Amino acid sequence: ADQWGPIVPGTDAALMVAMAYVMIEHGLHDRAFLDRYTLGFEQFQAYVLGEEDGVPKTPAWAEAITGVPADTIRGLARDYATSKPAALLTGFGMQRAAYGEQPCRAAMALAAMTGNIGIPGGSPAGMFMRPSPVPKLPVPPNPISASIPYQLWAEALLHGRAGGFEADIKLVYVSGNNLLNQQAHIYKGCEALLRPETIIVHEQFMTSTARYADILLPAVTFLEQHEIKRSYGSYMVGGVQPAIEPCGEARPNEWVFARLGRAMGFADEPFGWDTP
Repeated sequence: ADQWGPIVPGTDAALMVAMAYVMIEHGLHDRAFLDRYTLGFEQFQAYVLGEEDGVPKTPAWAEAITGVPADTIRGLARDYATSKPAALLTGFGMQRAAYGEQPCRAAMALAAMTGNIGIPGGSPAGMFMRPSPVPKLPVPPNPISASIPYQLWAEALLHGRAGGFEADIKLVYVSGNNLLNQQAHIYKGCEALLRPETIIVHEQFMTSTARYADILLPAVTFLEQHEIKRSYGSYMVGGVQPAIEPCGEARPNEWVFARLGRAMGFADEPFGWDTP
């Protein structure tokens, strides 16, 4: 990076809203793009300028919240608005907190205001990883036809058949995911995880989701297992060699699944996991 702007954690939305204020104040926003491709900018502008709540979201306002100097915010706003193309890469992390959707919404608003969506070198200010041409491994057909989109998992647990889903879910099995950290609607998720009769979680740490587990199975880290991994955000695939043996009773997820499969009568299926 050419410039680092230390910021108070959790205040990214305030900084970006102040950037929007600078763009509106100096006419740096792309009105043609906004008029053609977006809805609701007038309402957003009214909030930014303080017409809605009487508080203009100026760089000075944001400085008191974020700790980032007002001049730095002004310069960042001008640089982003006048550099074409420009990619606002939000990464991951900001959204994993209460009100975490707000910095994501603010970033996407800035991308729209500058017309950097849908152009080479731009970015919609969302997920920054590119599609990777890693071939998919063959997977046997799933004998269960039903599926639940990630964003509806809490609704499925809370409402079941009465809510239009295909079943009343009695058991939740979580592996390779921290539902309360990775998915939206944290408070609804907390309520939903009180509904199932049984929750099983594979984890390395006592995460927020693991705290709801009736059965908590210790998972290995990358230092303790053989794996094939796609590198983060690029096109490389490589083998991972363990540095140490699994600690305590920790086992790879596949080790557990293979033994569960055998207990359920799938001993002759491919994709077994025979290592200790």
